[in-house]
Amino acid sequence: MKIRFIAVLTIVLVLFSGCKTAKREEIPSLRVLAGDLEMPGENAVVSKKLEEKLGIRLDYIESIWEKRHDKLEVLTSAGNTPDLFSYGYTYGDKVERLVNQNIVLDLSPYLNDYPNIKKRINEFEFIKSSNDGRVYFIPIKINDSDEYILAEHAWFYRKDIIDSLGLELPRNAEEFYLFLKQIREKRPDSYPFTIESKYFLYAVFDLFDARLTDYEMVDGKWRATAINDNMKQAVRFLKRLWDEGLLDREFMLTPNWDNMFEKFLTGASPVIYTNYKYDKMAKLYAQRYPGSSPLDAIAYIPVMTNTSGEKRVSGTYNFYGGLYLKDDGNEALIRKRLELADYMLSPEGMLLMRYGVEGVHYEMRDGKPYSLLGQGSDGSTVRIRDIDGSATIKALVNYDNLYVDDQTLYKDFITQMKAEYHRYAYVSKNYNNYLPSGGKGIDVMQLEDFAIDTIIRLISESGDFDAEWEEFKRQYNEKGGNKIAQYLTENN
Repeated sequence: MKIRFIAVLTIVLVLFSGCKTAKREEIPSLRVLAGDLEMPGENAVVSKKLEEKLGIRLDYIESIWEKRHDKLEVLTSAGNTPDLFSYGYTYGDKVERLVNQNIVLDLSPYLNDYPNIKKRINEFEFIKSSNDGRVYFIPIKINDSDEYILAEHAWFYRKDIIDSLGLELPRNAEEFYLFLKQIREKRPDSYPFTIESKYFLYAVFDLFDARLTDYEMVDGKWRATAINDNMKQAVRFLKRLWDEGLLDREFMLTPNWDNMFEKFLTGASPVIYTNYKYDKMAKLYAQRYPGSSPLDAIAYIPVMTNTSGEKRVSGTYNFYGGLYLKDDGNEALIRKRLELADYMLSPEGMLLMRYGVEGVHYEMRDGKPYSLLGQGSDGSTVRIRDIDGSATIKALVNYDNLYVDDQTLYKDFITQMKAEYHRYAYVSKNYNNYLPSGGKGIDVMQLEDFAIDTIIRLISESGDFDAEWEEFKRQYNEKGGNKIAQYLTENN
């Protein structure tokens, strides 16, 4: 009898164990990919709460920002597309491949079921104006703001160095040249001005009212601004900076924010143009120079007047890239992916990803969240992101560049800086990146890359600048500039 009882008990336990295993296997696992996504560690509170809330398992795919697109393309080519992924492209051949091969989900039939996704897409109405109303991505906001258009970069300078040299801040392109020249004369071992990569050259283009990705009406026809006289002046100016040692010779060789900022920290390049990362800048400065105030050393140059007599900086719509969802035809999994995206976009989900768990990591005071995690060595408030790498999943929906709340260190300075640049942010309504791709037959991103790479060569290698500029214009039009201009003329 005892043996029979043990045998029966064993069978029951095995069956029960099998049921638990089956239930465990029924919990869907969602793989997510974003730039700088950190792998969850032992303290992965955010991912655990998301899993509990939505009845899912999260599998983070590790990737660094610079390699995220390469990793995605390898995964999709191998038929191993992540369930949710961020992608810097929202138009052009790369996105069309994802759509045409049924890799990414058309969100439009689901929008009424997921109000937070619908709200985010409705913030940028023009997204629905192409693809016959179909929507394939959720905009990833740059800043936590209702601003539709904003500037996400600014001129920064080493205030301590510039003050010690007795220099006044420049107000226009010619003064900017003299400003850099004086720095070089007084600090001959420096390259006064550096940037993170070739794409940030647009800061100098702005000084000449020149734009790389725009079209203008000339004599009743549309023409590309990338090859107009304003751009020629801007490129010639950059060549002058290069020839005279005022522009860092390595900026296009080492496209890396940390490398650029190291030059800024050491004073080798006391002028930079970069993202709003004042919190990160301040932290790195405090580590390098303990006891010194970042406010005494890192400041911004107010927006300069361009050669057309205006203050205007190239802005962007308040999103960069999009969150895409995998379309594998599995309706149950599709719904889970949508649930995750919708929850992350909700006020409750955003609180979790920014602050953690109420009562543990933050508390509400007068309707506002306040971190309970103390302060770091630099005096800044510790956030959930600082102790829980799984909170980086927020990059699927919000980058939060310089997210500001009442506990933000240097809040007043940051708010003032953002207001200065946002005031003059501009995006042309003819901005070709958001024109329907059908009918153009070219990838505007490839055309932009061709233009910027040619401009780099004109800056650093040209002999007969005028002749080489004319050849650049010819090739630009041949590679698609004329075709886009014709498309605009016929459709506007």
